Amino acid sequence: MKREWVLKVWTGKTYQEANCGDGRFMANGPQQALKKAGLTDSIYTIKTSRKGYGHYIGRVFVYAPETIAAGEFMPADFIIEAVKRV
Repeated sequence: MKREWVLKVWTGKTYQEANCGDGRFMANGPQQALKKAGLTDSIYTIKTSRKGYGHYIGRVFVYAPETIAAGEFMPADFIIEAVKRV
């Protein structure tokens, strides 16, 4: 099942849609969305959201090493969010 995904970047105050490259793209799942967003480097820590009985709800959080070192409650550097099923 394809979904439309949006890449959002943390600006220090809010998440905003990425304005470089293609901020919106089509992908079958979170792994393909990460590849299309260019966030497959091994330096990143990836967390997917789960709700209820382990069902994926369409959001992937990407943390850089500096964010992880800064503390547990720091916001993610990037969010890839599924916004529409196609």
